[in-house]
Amino acid sequence: MRKTLLSLLLSMAVLALSAHPDATVEEWKSMVRVDSPTSYTWDHHRVVHVRNERMSKLLDFAMQIDGNRELTQFSMTLTDGAGRQLRKVKMGDLERTEYSSELASDCYYIYYNVESPAYPVTMTLDFRVRCAANMLSYPLFMPQTAFNVDVKEACYELMLSADATCQYAAVNCDCTPQQTTDKKGRKVLTFRMDNLPAVSHEDLMPSLDECLPHVYLAPRQFTYYHTQGSLESWQTLGLWNYGLLTGRDVLPQAAKDRVHQLVDHLTSPREKTAAIYQFLKENTRYVSIQLGIGGYQPASAAEVWKSGFGDCKALTNYMAAMLREAGVPCVYTLVSTTDKRLLKHMPNFQQLDHVVLMVPEAHDTLWVECTNPQLPLGYVHDGIAGHDAVCLTSDGGQLVTLPEYADSLNLRQTHTEIALQADGTADISIDDACHYHRFPRVWAIGKMDKRRQDEAIGSRYHLPQSQLQSVAISHQHQPCQPPVSTIRLTAHSSRYASMTGSRLFVSLNPLRQSYGGHASGTRQHGISIDSGYKNTERIVVRLPQGYTVEALPADAHEVTPFGCFSQHVTQRDGDVVVERALLFRHGEWPATQATEMASFLQHIEKQYTSRLVLKKQ
Repeated sequence: MRKTLLSLLLSMAVLALSAHPDATVEEWKSMVRVDSPTSYTWDHHRVVHVRNERMSKLLDFAMQIDGNRELTQFSMTLTDGAGRQLRKVKMGDLERTEYSSELASDCYYIYYNVESPAYPVTMTLDFRVRCAANMLSYPLFMPQTAFNVDVKEACYELMLSADATCQYAAVNCDCTPQQTTDKKGRKVLTFRMDNLPAVSHEDLMPSLDECLPHVYLAPRQFTYYHTQGSLESWQTLGLWNYGLLTGRDVLPQAAKDRVHQLVDHLTSPREKTAAIYQFLKENTRYVSIQLGIGGYQPASAAEVWKSGFGDCKALTNYMAAMLREAGVPCVYTLVSTTDKRLLKHMPNFQQLDHVVLMVPEAHDTLWVECTNPQLPLGYVHDGIAGHDAVCLTSDGGQLVTLPEYADSLNLRQTHTEIALQADGTADISIDDACHYHRFPRVWAIGKMDKRRQDEAIGSRYHLPQSQLQSVAISHQHQPCQPPVSTIRLTAHSSRYASMTGSRLFVSLNPLRQSYGGHASGTRQHGISIDSGYKNTERIVVRLPQGYTVEALPADAHEVTPFGCFSQHVTQRDGDVVVERALLFRHGEWPATQATEMASFLQHIEKQYTSRLVLKKQ
């Protein structure tokens, strides 16, 4: 969901709405009957018309089942364009898989994949799910789930006892329920979303979830594995979750002794945190465990000390236990890796899927990612940077926002030297340093085997008809210091410059940068850039003997709301030196500025595609 311009690359052209969307949801109806404070029955009916193979996934069925939920009824009918029945799918036809990334989980998936030889196809789906216990939320109301799908009729009914309370939050829509009372005196809340137009895909648009209308629903009071909690506020949600931590941070004596061996000679909290984080890195590994209340309650610190593994909750709780033993205060914190903003007025568990540790300091706050201690201490990775989070204390939950690095810190610094020969061949060296959010990709390349690494290098740099001679990847990831990963390579290109008569045409884009594109028509959505960055580039071309410069690329300078770009070209001592600086800013801009954005990208593209022209004397 990170829309950086690192790959921009994508055109600004609008994919206009088709007169006939790829699929239409003809009917979508959910009826959720709350039977008790811990259980509900969910009946769902859906009719979807799929016009082509691009939307074939809308015909597939998949559902996660756990110890609390059971699929009790199921039927699916597929018909062709003439209304003839193609297939009837029953409960017994569903397949089951317990394959999961979790080491231990009480979840499994039931699914059915449709393979249709021809289109259009209409699917009629009906199922019933029984949630027998441990209810934290109600099913989501979200009839649209993909681009270029429109909806004719969509209805959601929530049936509650007369004294029951619930809460809801409509996102990307104004969906206010109609409240009635049925014959049994139950409250019925009816939500409708009819005649929803299809959403077209546009480059640099917000994520699909930020565009599609949906409604979250949840009880205000809940019972979960014999514990009671309240979703009246984020404070009460945090109070319940904090209660699950009680007694889980007790370390065995051997662990306490080890902590003191690590830190007693150190003076500052940050030094102690770094020493314990290094111990975590060397002695634990991440596995996911989602058994029962373990989906929210961490394994005890004593268990992790003994086993050496745990999920994000367990490793964070373990790190917290060791820090507290060392006298370093810290706060267990819930965060979402998908939603940047939490719903301020509707506390919910659907938006929370990760845990990190906050270590308050006198002049700063250190955020510790315990799931992957290979990351440098204090680095806030782009999966959570700038995201809302919930800190848990004895007073309950408190909303905070994690820090976000300045665009200029997400820096890529490159120095390229091209020793060009008269026949167009060249010896090339590149020094490419990537900082903050730019470093993980280089770090990943460093972990690849040679074949995959060579492929990644080939796609990262523009080195035509080249043979890599050496590749060295290094990392500087000191605790609480800016992370930097660097690629240093040398290569020989058998045709770096193209020759025409007495002239050589030399590319000045060894990093394979591309910003081409154009805007046409009218955008549906505004422009959204989640993460900005900065590039600084210096290219030195050593000219071959017997050649002089006939044409140099022009200097350039442009400043826009989206960022700024500059290029300066000089010639001295038989070399041509090109220096570029590009800053792209993160932010949101209205669709009316799409043409201005496209103009900026085209200006940059023009500089990157310009070539140096040499003429033989």
